[in-house]
Amino acid sequence: MAEAAASDTPTAVPGRRWAALSRRLDPVHPVLLGVGAAVQVVAIALAAPGLAVAGLAVGSLADLAAGDGSGTWAGRLRRAGLGVVPRTSLRLAWLLAALAVTGLTAAQALAFGAGVAAIVLGARVVQVSLARVVDRQPPTGVRHLGAGLDLAGFHPRVAWWRLILITLLAALELPLALGAWLLVVGPVTVGWALVLMAVLVPVAAALAAAVWSQRFLASDRVPRYREELSRELATLDTEVIVYFTGDADATYQLDQWLPVFDQLDPLPLLVLREATHLKQMRPSRLPVLLARRHADVEQVLNADPAVALYVGNAGRNIHLWRYGHIRHVFLNHGDSDKVSSANPVVKVYDELYVAGQVAVDRYAAAGVDLPAERFTIVGRPQLDRLLTDRQRHGDGPPTLLYAPTWEGYFAAADYSSVAPMGVELVRHVLTHHPEIRLVFKPHPLSGFVRKDAARATTEITRMLRAAGAPHVVAADHPELDLLAWFDRSDVLLADISAVVTDFLQTDKPYLVTNPRGLERATFDQRFPSHRAAYVVDPDLDELSHHLDAAFGDDPLAEQRAEMKRAVLGEHPDGPLATFEAALAASVARSRADAVRISNTFAYDERAEEPT
Repeated sequence: MAEAAASDTPTAVPGRRWAALSRRLDPVHPVLLGVGAAVQVVAIALAAPGLAVAGLAVGSLADLAAGDGSGTWAGRLRRAGLGVVPRTSLRLAWLLAALAVTGLTAAQALAFGAGVAAIVLGARVVQVSLARVVDRQPPTGVRHLGAGLDLAGFHPRVAWWRLILITLLAALELPLALGAWLLVVGPVTVGWALVLMAVLVPVAAALAAAVWSQRFLASDRVPRYREELSRELATLDTEVIVYFTGDADATYQLDQWLPVFDQLDPLPLLVLREATHLKQMRPSRLPVLLARRHADVEQVLNADPAVALYVGNAGRNIHLWRYGHIRHVFLNHGDSDKVSSANPVVKVYDELYVAGQVAVDRYAAAGVDLPAERFTIVGRPQLDRLLTDRQRHGDGPPTLLYAPTWEGYFAAADYSSVAPMGVELVRHVLTHHPEIRLVFKPHPLSGFVRKDAARATTEITRMLRAAGAPHVVAADHPELDLLAWFDRSDVLLADISAVVTDFLQTDKPYLVTNPRGLERATFDQRFPSHRAAYVVDPDLDELSHHLDAAFGDDPLAEQRAEMKRAVLGEHPDGPLATFEAALAASVARSRADAVRISNTFAYDERAEEPT
């Protein structure tokens, strides 16, 4: 197998046009598969093998177009056990049923069966052979790390070729089907030639893949790559790593911190445990190490880190926690009165960087007992870029940013207003406040758990697009992130979330929803960071009054300024400078603490563990 040019990222694989075609055809992929299947069933009933071949062609060509597997439906079918090879087998079985009605000779049936077996078994051998190579992927340097090494971008390309070769082999069902039909209706010679091709090509591909993979695995390329990458890591000019792991939908947690990390000097090393985040994360200057397996995390030690930063709590964090000479610092991916901002799991960290004193008090109120020296107040360094003193970019009508949170994984963490009151809230603003421009930017996971939240998100989007300018659906402007919309708005409408905390930096007024209809005293006691908000109850009775106040004389301005100091702290040189100083202190303390370690109780603390 020929190797493409080296790349510094595992996502840079060949076939971008094929992938683009797959995504465009994704909505109609299951429709085409269904049409093809229906045609074949009808063909069996009518004893029409030619029609069965046509139905098979529809399904086969649909699978071929979706061959790189990047489409949503292709992934769903694969996870359901209906990958491209099982679908091919099913279509060929239906074709055989249609041909049997017309009468195949024993030799023709045997040849057809040999073709089916060759395609299915050949695809299986290719899959297993190349999977053995992919599974041997070592900890990999990507994006500004290891670009000049032998195996840079190699394993992702092999993974891509595995998908493509399996799809191409499965597509041999077309010449096999046509050949089998021609054996019945003629010309027989052409039919035999097509059937023979369908038998020989998969056998040759399987042999080539098996031999190539065995030669690769027997070579020293992977151990040599590990050694070369270790040497490169040892030369990195950094003492800080950022460790991130999580589900595919958690990349946004990392994204909000990347602009901060990109401003650090020297740049920290980003350690990712899942390759999916590489495709989704925002552009960054950070060198990236992909460490998929537990044992791969040990490669990090070659960079001799003093501090590890964590933006979220995840089970696989434990794979780095076990190194006691590293100082483990929790940043979190937002600061709010949600239950996730008072999670007792944080007790495992050596230090917690929090936005302000309110966060420290929150942990104490939740019964999470931590000594004061475990907390360091750094503000929210990503907010350095925001306009303050109620300034905004651009002209235009008064602008209200509706940025609700998502519904959470469980009821106690569901602070979202989208399902219970979002549609009526937006309708109220559109109807009673035509002078206001409404911008809708929901949480990336809005509707992920609750279907009614997904429906409400869709309906609000439809309403605003139907209303037209000046109203805006933020998804129509992907180049603008949440902070950019802060700078383009006058007032925020949000739920209990870190969105409100961050908006405090702007000095602008905000409304906060109360979808459970709590009494105001209870609301203030439970969510102390939001006491300076105009609170919107489910009945919306006071919504117009609150909007007039927020866009008008703003009687809560002074109270909000006090809340800003309590929630975000005071930073004369800006929160980024505070963050940099805190990080330098953590590095110094880590180096000092490491001196006290006299025994690691390991044979070799950098020995590779068995996988």
